[in-house]
Amino acid sequence: MVVSRRLTSGLKFTVGILITIMSVAVGLSLPDVPVVRAGTSDVVAYLPNFTSAGSVIAYDLTTSTATTITSANINYPIAITFTPNAATAWIANYGATANGTTVTPITTATNAVGTPITVGTNMGPDALAVSPNGSTLYVADYTGNAVSVINLSTNTLTTTITGVTGAYNIAISPDGTKAYVADYSGGLVYPITLSNNTVGTPITVGSHPEWIQFTPDGTKAYVANASSNTITPITVATNTAGTAIATSGAYPDGLAMTPDGTKVFASENTAAGHPAKYYVDYVTTSSNTDASISGGSLGAAFGDAVTPDGTTVWDVNATNMVPITVSTLAQGTAVTVTGCSACYGISIPPDQAPVASFTATPQPTGSPTSFDASASTVKYGTIANYSAFNCPSHL
Repeated sequence: MVVSRRLTSGLKFTVGILITIMSVAVGLSLPDVPVVRAGTSDVVAYLPNFTSAGSVIAYDLTTSTATTITSANINYPIAITFTPNAATAWIANYGATANGTTVTPITTATNAVGTPITVGTNMGPDALAVSPNGSTLYVADYTGNAVSVINLSTNTLTTTITGVTGAYNIAISPDGTKAYVADYSGGLVYPITLSNNTVGTPITVGSHPEWIQFTPDGTKAYVANASSNTITPITVATNTAGTAIATSGAYPDGLAMTPDGTKVFASENTAAGHPAKYYVDYVTTSSNTDASISGGSLGAAFGDAVTPDGTTVWDVNATNMVPITVSTLAQGTAVTVTGCSACYGISIPPDQAPVASFTATPQPTGSPTSFDASASTVKYGTIANYSAFNCPSHL
């Protein structure tokens, strides 16, 4: 049986299962292949509420309900990332008080807060990223001028990478071989070879780089330069910066890529123009050209995130979120997020592959055997239909 999920690109993700039946002259009536309709059902966005009595807001995008997660192990939460299987959210605690030099895990199934891991003294963890295979957490420590490396099988700090300054943001290439670290103070991006944690020659970008985003194919990375009002593309193979792309809005401070890699959206924190208004810029990656959405419900934003199906980008300011439909670039109604007073970011779990499940009803030799695949599941979206395939009547 093959379970197939249609992705937004129109391609299929397939999981092959080899079935061996020790019988002679058995006629098979196999189930159709589940084709998944992508959707946002069961997608929960996590927002860090940046206060001393810190909290994380888990906001269900389907039911529009917010759950406030509080714990003594959360202090000035500034950034959130997920493991590839979406089972754990990791929180960067930026505050300099108790538990302010730590990262804290949250089990997403229950929102249970785990034991924090110390990453240094007054290091101010500002951003984090998990390796694509889920084995390692990398933490950008802004005031410590370092990157902390945590083994996720043991939840222990294994090493600290030095040789970077002003480590404000971090992103990992899709193949897991390289990390890019933004130097907020120096206007640089440091490439790190993750096989040996070696820091390479820094790449000059714009003033105050605040966010880095790789394309899904790993060929490019984009850097939001807040004080330059630009986005810099980088060719990953050569670590070469391209021509900076001017934004229509001011102070781009967050980036979010569509799953198909065609657009990267930039949240912007400062009003611009005459009369002044707020913007969300977006870069078409095939041409590195910029366009923008403005006005409406947009405000001083601190981050963007795209849903797993690629249909919606959520633009977040301190207390609410604005949905933007990717296909039409139309704004939806702003949503006030209960519990958010200083939500300076948003993170949405990564897409998940479908899970194949079937049962067989045994029949006598020579009679058709039926298989039922209706128990196949998918985390986000629904199984829309089963596309048929033929199987020989004799093995």
